[in-house]
Amino acid sequence: MFIASDMDAIWGEYMGRGAGVPPPGRSSMAMRGLLVPDALLVVNCFFLAPDAQHQKVESREGIRWHPEDVRNVHFSPGLWAGDWFFMAGAGAIRDYENFVFVTAPPGLPYYFSDIEIQTEWTMTLLREQLEGNDLSLANVVDARVYLVHAQRDYRAFARAWRRIWEPVGPMPSMNLRPSRQRDGRGGMMMEELIVEIDLIAHREQGS
Repeated sequence: MFIASDMDAIWGEYMGRGAGVPPPGRSSMAMRGLLVPDALLVVNCFFLAPDAQHQKVESREGIRWHPEDVRNVHFSPGLWAGDWFFMAGAGAIRDYENFVFVTAPPGLPYYFSDIEIQTEWTMTLLREQLEGNDLSLANVVDARVYLVHAQRDYRAFARAWRRIWEPVGPMPSMNLRPSRQRDGRGGMMMEELIVEIDLIAHREQGS
């Protein structure tokens, strides 16, 4: 069972406003199983040692909604640490409050490419967020991509990915991670989503 929603309130107490700080960005994915029997959660974090040039500062610029405001979900869509900008995972969601998704038309599932539609919409949201923070795709240095059907969808995902990045210049480094639950269901927070992407950008990259 995908337990991200169950752990979110406790996460907020220790890693968010309950602890007096903006919560970190987050991508929450299911996986088939962990190496430790009966383990339910593993956390992979970046830590910031603050100094005069590096403070954790939340940015709400360029986003269409904030997850805490809309659904009381405890993560920050964007955080600055000096010249580095860390972006939480985004998916093809048109309306976060009512969970309206951007997908291929249900009546024409074989005419449109759902993975390409979702990849392009997700990157539209991320591009808007970058531009709201005076950045662009050229500033992105790393991308993490989570695919529910990694083997099935990778070729079509790669087509959309190339279309997005070819006008920009060199592509960022990319981590591609399959995400499925033990029972075979998709590993995203909502079954309709088959790709999620988070980005790290640097102010001076591409300038």
